[in-house]
This record gives sequence, C-alpha cells and structure tokens, in this order.
Amino acid sequence: MTTPYLERLAAGLLEGAARLPRVQTERHAAFLLQAQQPDGGFAGREGPSDPYYTSFALRAAVLVGALRDEVAHRANAFLQTLPLKQLPLIDLVAAIFAVATLDRAGYPSPLSGANSPWRRTALRRLAAQRRPDGGFAKTPQAPTSSTYFSFLATIAHEALGRTLEHAESMVQFIRSRHRDDGGFVEFGPMPRSATNPTAAAVAVLHQLDALDRPTREAAARFLCGMQTDEGGFSANTRIGLADLLSTFTAWLSLNDLGHTEAIDIQRLARYVESLQHTSGGYRAATWDDARDVEYTFYGLGTAALLARDTPPGT
Repeated sequence: MTTPYLERLAAGLLEGAARLPRVQTERHAAFLLQAQQPDGGFAGREGPSDPYYTSFALRAAVLVGALRDEVAHRANAFLQTLPLKQLPLIDLVAAIFAVATLDRAGYPSPLSGANSPWRRTALRRLAAQRRPDGGFAKTPQAPTSSTYFSFLATIAHEALGRTLEHAESMVQFIRSRHRDDGGFVEFGPMPRSATNPTAAAVAVLHQLDALDRPTREAAARFLCGMQTDEGGFSANTRIGLADLLSTFTAWLSLNDLGHTEAIDIQRLARYVESLQHTSGGYRAATWDDARDVEYTFYGLGTAALLARDTPPGT
C-alpha cells in the first residue's frame, strides 16, 4: 500500500530539516510565529487570514519546531470557522491539508472523530468537481479538469482517509496530459509542458502506482532541463528566471523519480540560500523583495531535501 503523499513528504522534509543549522531554523520559526494572526490563521502579504496561507504556515512550522500548543490550538479555532460549502477548491484543499497537519501532529482538529461532519462536507465538495474526463476541475463551472487541481484532490482524499474512486480514470486523464517533450501540461490544448503540472502529474501517478519507467525517465529529462543559470528551476520554457515554487516542486519530483544526477546541486543550494531573509522567511525569487509563509515553506522544503540528500562538504 502506498504511503499517503503528505505523510511521505513530511517524513522526508523532517529528516532533512533536522540537519539544518539551528540558527537557521530558529530564525524561520520566529518569522512564522510572528506571522500568526489574532484569529489564529495566517495571511499572505496583505489581507486577512485564509486557509491557503494557513496551510503553508503550519506545514513550515512543523519543519522548524514551531508548531507549539498555543499555535496549534489557535489555528484549529480559525479552521473551525471556515465555511467549507463556499470555499473555492484551492482553499478547500488547503484547509484539508492544514487540518491534516494538526491531526497528524496529535492536536485537536475538525477531523477529530471517525464520523467528523467536517470530513463528510469536504468529501462532498471534492466530489462535486470531479469531471467525466477522470480528473477534477478548478471551479464548479469548468467543463474540463486541471492537472494541478486533480493532484490536489487526489492528495486531499488521502488526507481525509478515503480512497479515490475510479482511480483508473484519473490515471488515464493524467496520461492524456503527457507531451512529447517529456513533461505534462495543465490543460489539454497546451502543446508545451511546464514544471508544476509535471510535478503534479508525477505525484498522482506515483500515488496511484501507475508511474512506469518510460514516463519516469521522460519526466526526469524534462525537469532537469528546467534548471536555469541562477541554479533554481523555472516554471516553463518561456520563462528564463527561476522561482522558489518551481524549484521546490522540480527538486522534490526529481528526488522521487530517482534522477538528480544531472542537476548542479551547488548552484541550486546557492540559489535557495540567496532567497533567505536575514530575519527569517523566504522570498519568491531574486526579483522579489518581500517574504511570506508560502515561500518560506518552499524554501525550507528545498533546503531540507538538499540537507537530507547531499553528502557533507558537497
């Protein structure tokens, strides 16, 4: 049986995060603790708390030992207030991930109890966005599925303790998004692959035990080709600059695919290091001048994977 994606990811990141310098993790922990809002949630660079940033903040907090009792209980109080029936899918999935993070850490959460009404509502909301093509759509009105949102929905089912129904149709849908360049696209009409849909597709196929060797090697070749002169990875072939989201997803996928040998790891490590703020937190890219909890998760995640898999002195 395949280990749930979030559990597997958390275990790998925690293993690497434990090897990061303590002064580094303490700096990021302080940033995350200061970012929690009075209502218990976390916000982006502006606006009120929302489930999207709360999810990233809690997952980052786990990596640096900042998910303490008060933080967890306040976050749970915020998550309990969310109107699940009205949330867009991206926020619904984020809420599921946030709740699963608390639950996995042993804290009270809306998932507590085998017959949690929160779980039932979340599952009904997910089911409403399943499409005949086998995937999940970005919005209730969208006629066709999104590769990325299909990944989110697949992982959300695992986090809710449910098996994805009609998994074979999901596999068929994901394979339909594979392109001759080796990667995957977000929507059917797109001819050229991109980093993040490729990472999402690889994760879904892996979780559904459908990642064959030719697909594995083709996807790895595509992702290796996305490393830029900066050292990070770009989102697609038309963007010359790297960003931390694409860097994290590409590096995570290449680790899962078992093909990291073509990557310049020293340049990658320098790129990630350059995006750290001296007071904690990460910015999105070299062109960015601000930090937030989402990119702090990506930065810590990439740094943790590098610490886990890179021999000392490399």
